[in-house]
Amino acid sequence: ALAGMPYPSQGLRLNNDGVVTTLWAGSPVDTAGVKVSDMIWSLGKNEQVPQDHKKLETQLAALAPGQHTLYIANNADFTKAQSDVAFNRASSLNPKRHKVLLMI
Repeated sequence: ALAGMPYPSQGLRLNNDGVVTTLWAGSPVDTAGVKVSDMIWSLGKNEQVPQDHKKLETQLAALAPGQHTLYIANNADFTKAQSDVAFNRASSLNPKRHKVLLMI
């Protein structure tokens, strides 16, 4: 793992909103298809609201070897959902999410 990378077995760094800011090429998250600027919405199941950043970090750091499910909102879908809420086209933030299988 690269020095300073959190969750070395997953190979990513998140900002406070759960958005991927750094991605280690060839890491499990990279090979799963996650991209820089994608938002990790939730881990395990498709939640109605995004998981708390600290809880998500704790869960990512503790992942055991095996298959895990991530729900990802790409930047365009998340931005559109925010706009829909801001302009009263939607009553809640509900971006399109993609199921990603992560193998550790």
